[in-house]
Amino acid sequence: MRVSICIATCQRPRWLGGLLGSLNRLVTDESSNVVNVIVVDNDPGGSAGEVVRDATAASRWPLLYEIEPRRGISFSRNRAVRLALASMVDAVAFLDDDETASPEWLRELLEVHQRFNAEVVAGPVIPSYEPGVPDWVVKGRFFERPRHSTGTLVNYAITANCLISARLLTTSDEPFHPAFALVGGGDTHFFRQAHARGARIVWSEGAVVYERIPASRATFRWLLARAYRGGTSFALSERLLHRTRTWMLLRMCTGVLRGVQGIVLLLPSILLGRAGVVRALQTACVGAGLLSGSIGASYGEYKVIHGA
Repeated sequence: MRVSICIATCQRPRWLGGLLGSLNRLVTDESSNVVNVIVVDNDPGGSAGEVVRDATAASRWPLLYEIEPRRGISFSRNRAVRLALASMVDAVAFLDDDETASPEWLRELLEVHQRFNAEVVAGPVIPSYEPGVPDWVVKGRFFERPRHSTGTLVNYAITANCLISARLLTTSDEPFHPAFALVGGGDTHFFRQAHARGARIVWSEGAVVYERIPASRATFRWLLARAYRGGTSFALSERLLHRTRTWMLLRMCTGVLRGVQGIVLLLPSILLGRAGVVRALQTACVGAGLLSGSIGASYGEYKVIHGA
């Protein structure tokens, strides 16, 4: 297996340095033939350049670094894919720049890929809370994602932790749709399409990565805005996949029902404290996002640079 490890970054040099350092600690064997590590910087000023140059001397593999001047996460991911495919790889692994990889991460992805004949392998993203994150956020488990036993067939993946067969990335010049460049969710859309075409998406519980959670994300406003954005980007994906008025009317009805559900849950959730209130409001915000996204509204999360 020839693999490129791809990272899209934007004004997070400190976190990127930690990620690149963790890649040097990967446990590899004969199945782990890393061709290169690709970093695509979405900052036209090249704020990641110095970190990549410093990391190059210690890197176990060649580091490729390019700047993608067009603002948007989709453009960065697509540029990384083009660089990876030009390296004649069999698969592309994705990580986010606010993560660190466990030593067994890549080996576990590759083992599941081969053992289960998977075209996509997804793994757990475990939150690592930085100082200042309130206890109610940790106890509320807002940043914890579903996990499964190894070998479980799933219908989703995210580029925060995945391995993708190269052939799935050659079906389009832009596998990550530009419509999601500033709103996010383009990876979810890509994997929904892949699953609809019959791609096997398999879970690898041992392929662990850790996501940094700073105090700036652990707020009412951030959590509710992320829920709303999730609703709008899912509605956008639905519009692109189905393109029928009937389907979108159904999605609008779903949005209304989710909004009502959140409002109904709000009063009893007060008894559960702040975490319960936020959970109820998140449900309402997802509903609002589905409803507004169905008529073309969006939330430009990536218009704002979340640096570190």
